[in-house]
Amino acid sequence: MEVITLQVGHFANHVGAHFWNFQDESAAHEELEEDDSVDYSRLFQCVEVQGVATWRPRVLSIDRKGASGATAHGAVVTTNGDGARDDEEVAVQNLHTDSWDGQLELLRSEVVPKHPFQVDLEAEALEDGEQRGIKSSAEYSFGETVRTWSDYLKVQLPRRSVYELERVHHGISPFAFYFEGLEMRGQEEEEILDKARRQVELCDQLEALQVIYDMQDGMGGVSELLMRWAKEEMPKSGKFL
Repeated sequence: MEVITLQVGHFANHVGAHFWNFQDESAAHEELEEDDSVDYSRLFQCVEVQGVATWRPRVLSIDRKGASGATAHGAVVTTNGDGARDDEEVAVQNLHTDSWDGQLELLRSEVVPKHPFQVDLEAEALEDGEQRGIKSSAEYSFGETVRTWSDYLKVQLPRRSVYELERVHHGISPFAFYFEGLEMRGQEEEEILDKARRQVELCDQLEALQVIYDMQDGMGGVSELLMRWAKEEMPKSGKFL
């Protein structure tokens, strides 16, 4: 029986990052102690990546555009030889309409550098088996260097688990009111609900939803849309807010 976590909003994702870091540390400790009293498959899904079993959180993270930082799992990651995204040319072509036959120019933001902690996490296990240690918190100076919640997140979130609102940009768009989130209708609402449904489909028997959300801005309205969907499609599942 599985539990899906919904993290809606920037502050909620900060709380969620600490929650998943704690779960990761707890699972590692119990593995060393050979203690199997806790069933982590309720919160995590075991997937095989290149022949190696990997545990991924059963989570859907929703935030503003650009709030995922350098680990923008929600973005297309396929690149061509020069580092440009393969989908850029297709995206430009899709912008052409019958009412505009002029030239289109693609403006691309600069790549956000990864936090040193994330760089060390990726290099922790080298191909030759050599282990590269993680530094202490003081050496990373998290209090001064962290830009967003993904900078200190230990677990890897797959692309399907993260959604960034297309029309609400981090640090730019106000999105200050509950009712602005309720107005998130149309294609964007469906994309969010499709990602939530995908998480449900990956469960054998969903027991409950754990919801962490921001109440002080439009993310409260987005959370309401998700809860309405959950009540309609999963009336018997538990909800922990």
